[in-house]
Amino acid sequence: MSQMASIDLSILMPEIALLVFSFVLLVGAPFFRRRHLGAAVALAGVVISFIFVITAWNNPRTAYFDMVTSDNFALFTKAIFLIVCGLVVLLSHGWLARRQMDRAEYYALLLASTVGMMVMTS
Repeated sequence: MSQMASIDLSILMPEIALLVFSFVLLVGAPFFRRRHLGAAVALAGVVISFIFVITAWNNPRTAYFDMVTSDNFALFTKAIFLIVCGLVVLLSHGWLARRQMDRAEYYALLLASTVGMMVMTS
């Protein structure tokens, strides 16, 4: 009899939150009336994902037949990735606005690439 993996999405909540905000940026970009709203949504996604990382601190777990690990080292690297992503959002917003290239798709791609980095560490 084969052993089934229990579905525990809470271990992946930082990645899921960031991916949801990335999808919101992609789908909602045509409906944003203000250009700076993309940066605000991306920054909100980074902050919420960071909150999930902080709440998982000192709670080491594994899931999916030990393919996903959530220990303090993985959470530390996820926190570094999120801090850098937040700084990139803050610093690039003004530069993109001055050149009239401020598009929500840039922030969605930035969040999706951060999700990829976070998945590789866990």
